[in-house]
Amino acid sequence: MRNRSQGLIICLGLLVGGCGRNETVDVASAKDPATSATTVTKSTTNNTQVAPRISINQRVVIIGDSAIASLRWARQSQVALQGFEATLDVESCRRLVRTNCKSREGNQSMNTLEAILNLEVGTTDILVVGVGYNDESVRFANDFDQIIAAARSRGIARIIWLTYREVSGYDLPGRDYASDYSLMNGILNDKVSSGYFDDVVIADWWSYTQEVPEWFSADGVHYRDVAAFGLADFLSRTIAALDGEPCPQPWSVGEAAENPCTRPEVVVGGRQVVDVLSLYGN
Repeated sequence: MRNRSQGLIICLGLLVGGCGRNETVDVASAKDPATSATTVTKSTTNNTQVAPRISINQRVVIIGDSAIASLRWARQSQVALQGFEATLDVESCRRLVRTNCKSREGNQSMNTLEAILNLEVGTTDILVVGVGYNDESVRFANDFDQIIAAARSRGIARIIWLTYREVSGYDLPGRDYASDYSLMNGILNDKVSSGYFDDVVIADWWSYTQEVPEWFSADGVHYRDVAAFGLADFLSRTIAALDGEPCPQPWSVGEAAENPCTRPEVVVGGRQVVDVLSLYGN
C-alpha cells in the first residue's frame, strides 16, 4: 500500500476567499470519489499540518458549527484526520440557511449555504455537514434541500451528513427552548431513503456516541477534547469504508487495521468505541 502526505487546511470562518495564501486546493475538476487520485497542494502557511496519508487523495471540506469547531479549538485532534486532504470551516453559531448569530469569538461568519456557494466548482470531492444545532426542526426539510442543491452546483460528488445527538440540554440561540434533533434525524433518514439523494451518506454520529456521554459537555452537544479526537477518527474511518479502503488506524492499540474498513457505527454495535486517546497517543 502506498503512503502519501495528507494536507490539513484550516480556514477560520471563510472558505476559499477567506483563506490565506496557498491555503486553497488548485487541482482539476471534481472526480468520482471512488476513482479520484489528484495531487496534493501543500501550503507553506502556519495553519497547514502534514500527517500520514494512506491512499486516495480526496479533497474533503468539513463545514461545522460550535460542536465540530472543537476540531479547531483542540488542534491536536487533527492528527486523526487521515486518508484525505481536509479543509475545516467550523464556526460557532453557524446555521444551515438562516443568518448566523454571532460566534463566541465575536464573528458573524457565512452560514452553511453561503459557505458552500463560496467554493469554487470542482475543488471539492466530499462535503461533510455538521451543522444544525442552531436551527429549528420545522425548517430542516427545506434547509436540507437547499444545502444539497448548493453542493451539487459546486460539483461535489458525495455529501456526508452527521446525525444529531438526541440527548440535549442546548437551547437555540436567543430562544428558551431546544430544537427537536430526533425529528431532524428522522427527516434526514426519510430524505436519503426517498431515492432522490443517492449522493448523500448519513454518518450516524448519534448512534456511535450514545454510550460515551462523557465525551460531551453538560448540554450533550458540545465536545470535550476527547470527542474531537473521536469525530476525526470517525470521519476518517467513514470515508475509508465508503471507498473500500483500509482503515487508517486499528480499532485498538496492538490490533491490525481492518482491510477493507467497516463503517464505525456498524462496528460499535458489537464493541466499545475507539479508545482514541490511547490510539493517538494523548
